[in-house]
Order: sequence, then C-alpha cells, then structure tokens
Amino acid sequence: MVRLFVCIWIPDDIVSKIENLQKKLVKSGVIGKYVEKNNFHVTVTFIGEVHEDGVKIIKNKLDSCLGNWGECDVILSGLKLIPNKNYVRVIGINVISEDLKKLIKTVGGVVGGSFYEDQKITLCRVKKINNKVQFQKFVNDNINVNLGDFHVNSISLVKSTLTRKGPIYENIFTFGLKSDERGFSN
Repeated sequence: MVRLFVCIWIPDDIVSKIENLQKKLVKSGVIGKYVEKNNFHVTVTFIGEVHEDGVKIIKNKLDSCLGNWGECDVILSGLKLIPNKNYVRVIGINVISEDLKKLIKTVGGVVGGSFYEDQKITLCRVKKINNKVQFQKFVNDNINVNLGDFHVNSISLVKSTLTRKGPIYENIFTFGLKSDERGFSN
C-alpha cells in the first residue's frame, strides 16, 4: 500500500516568503507541527492508501482528465485559520484562483479522494498557543498578508511516507499543463 495525493508544488521564491511568515508565527508563541520548506504545496486531492497496482490506474485517470487543462495563475493572500479564529487548529495561507478551483473539482471527481475547492498552503498544525495576546497581534498584523502570485504549469502525483519526524514526499509523476492556454479548454 502507498499513500498518495495530487498537488501543486510552490516555487522557491514564494517558499522563502512563506518561511519568513512562518518565522513570525513561531515568535508569536504558537507550538505545533510546522511544515518543512521542501513540503509546501497546494493539495489538489488527497487520495489516501492504495495498492501498488492502483498507482498506474490513478496516473492514467490523471492523464485523461488533464489533457485539456491549460496553465493558470494563483494568488496567495490572507491568513486562513481553521476551523475559525476562536479555536485555531491549522494556520495557512489562502490560495485564490477560479481556474484552480475548477481543476481541483475535476481532478477530485475523476480520481476521488478528499478535495476542497477553497485551498490553502498549510503553515502549521497547532498544538498549543502559549501567548494568546502575541498570537492575536500576529493575526491582526498578517490577516491580509499578500505573498504574491505564481504560475501553475504542472501538477504532481506524490507518495507520502509518514515518519516520526514528519512526512517524506516523493514525486511519482508530474503532469505538464498546456502552456499556450489558460484553464480548461474543450
């Protein structure tokens, strides 16, 4: 069995901006599991555990459903506090793109798994907030943070191996999107 998900990897220039925001979050007194810089991604769909022979089936489904998709742009703007600002379990950055929402819905519908059209990049899974005043200041200062935008020209099928030190991600296959088009085309 392998644990799989489909994602969009974050470009290095954006990763450095995310890291800087994460450093501010650490200083605010949030204790939790922080995402490592090489693991920043936007989840398209989390597939979960599949048999080894199922990987090829998923890859073929992705090939068929992505054949008509063009590249798109996304904007990273605003903190996302899950489930809400009064009880925070996950802290992330909003990912904004109508084309990406359509892509997520299509891929999730074809390959299955858990998917949400409104996406985020996870910064931290919260265990404890040591100083609620400092944390609220962080939220107030960064609620409308804008980390810029980036161009999506591929998505990846990824194997996730869970370890005590955190997940290890391994690209199984990367699917290029059409460079001469935007979003979905018929």
